Amino acid sequence: MIGILNSFQDYLQKNDCMIDVGASIGTTTLASASCVSDKGKIYSIEPNPRIFKYLRGNIKLNNFKNIQTFNVALGNEDGTICFSDNRSDDINSVNDSNIGIHVTIKSLDSLPINESSISLLKIDAIGYEKFVLLGGLKCLKKVKCIHIPIIEKHFRQYGYIFQEIFDILLQNGFKLFRFSEKKIIWRISELYVPCNEDILAISDMDDFLNRTKYELRQVM
Repeated sequence: MIGILNSFQDYLQKNDCMIDVGASIGTTTLASASCVSDKGKIYSIEPNPRIFKYLRGNIKLNNFKNIQTFNVALGNEDGTICFSDNRSDDINSVNDSNIGIHVTIKSLDSLPINESSISLLKIDAIGYEKFVLLGGLKCLKKVKCIHIPIIEKHFRQYGYIFQEIFDILLQNGFKLFRFSEKKIIWRISELYVPCNEDILAISDMDDFLNRTKYELRQVM
């Protein structure tokens, strides 16, 4: 998590807008809110009501005024859905076994996020990333950079593979990259096989490099 937070801090600037999907207790939300300053904006989304209370409490404790929260799951349609409620929040996810709690699910495009530009979209949906993206196609047109974990076993539980994520992002103007804590990024080709790693999808390469001063390497 430290390396991931460092990459956000390398990228985010004052006055930026960032969306945190799967915010949990707010570790990324709070760090990002500090980066964008009072005139920036963080939209923090957490589906589990119990964890959402911790998120709101941490925001209040740290006295942030630039964070708007949503207690919903994200997918490609609006309604209700079953969501697991394990004690360890990093394994909670949408499920169809009717075990857990029922929560509201909405599409990203249906949320009242009326920004002209979104600098960063972080998605951590424990395998539901494809459906979050499909429900946010309008939003993607305004996003400069996406941070997304690629864990094939999570994708398989919802019946899809990484290539489908790759295609959605490619069709919406993004190029995909691996990145390291040494501030290097490598372009990913359609033949790349990810191994349980976080990747970046970037629509504005010049903006990303100007912000981060990262080194761009060859296609993998």
